[in-house]
Amino acid sequence: MSLRVPAAYAAGLLGCASIAYALHGLLSSAACTGLSCAEDTASYVPFLPVGIIVSVISIFFGARLVFAGVFLAIGAGAVTVTGAGSFPTLFGGGFLLFGVLALVGAAAMKGASAQAVARTNNLVAEGSPAVGTVLSVRDTGVRINDNPRVHLRVLIEPEGNGYPSFEAEKTVTMPLVQPILVGSRYPVLFLPKQQGEFGLITDITDISAVPAGLRPVVQRLRAEASGPPAPRQSLSDEIAKLDALHREGALTVQEFHDAKARLLGNA
Repeated sequence: MSLRVPAAYAAGLLGCASIAYALHGLLSSAACTGLSCAEDTASYVPFLPVGIIVSVISIFFGARLVFAGVFLAIGAGAVTVTGAGSFPTLFGGGFLLFGVLALVGAAAMKGASAQAVARTNNLVAEGSPAVGTVLSVRDTGVRINDNPRVHLRVLIEPEGNGYPSFEAEKTVTMPLVQPILVGSRYPVLFLPKQQGEFGLITDITDISAVPAGLRPVVQRLRAEASGPPAPRQSLSDEIAKLDALHREGALTVQEFHDAKARLLGNA
């Protein structure tokens, strides 16, 4: 295991301690007057830029929590000052609060990331292969690194494992360079006991990295994509037609759902 990140955290801790020490001394010196106070202030000044620089470098080398530590250090350095009125307490309290919120947010993001990794691992280990046809793509208005978060509605057709076709929905981040289009067909892994839990595989560069049970689906979809287009009336085509009729008002909500249920039941 690389020692770079632990070393960065150690440096970040020293940087935060330097910031807290400098700020505490500067605010304490501001509460008194006279030559000795000015001399004391000068002795604290170098610790502040050194602490900031060391902390920033440690963040750059992977110690991300040091960002919150800087706010906590500023807050701790201020609230421990006595005899300087209420300003240090209010000033430091605000930084302490922001630092705590930053730590809570970081912990929540780490937890969400760990859950996402666990779901992916579970899909790879327990998932059944299927073909997913995108029925609708709706932009949620959220952007992550300029890539849109989109809400997908997908028709999932299991591959030779006895499970019926079904619809499922998922919100994903869609790369702008590789948009997900309505009607596109992708390999899918889904959990039979939790059919709403599925993974749509939109980018495959190395088929050997794909789970063995899903490789035949990948190869067939690649062959379909590279071959001449053949007229076919697939289940997804039928559902798309029903959708269009429903939007045009030719089918009531109940008629639409009844017809779709019949299609899925006969698939």
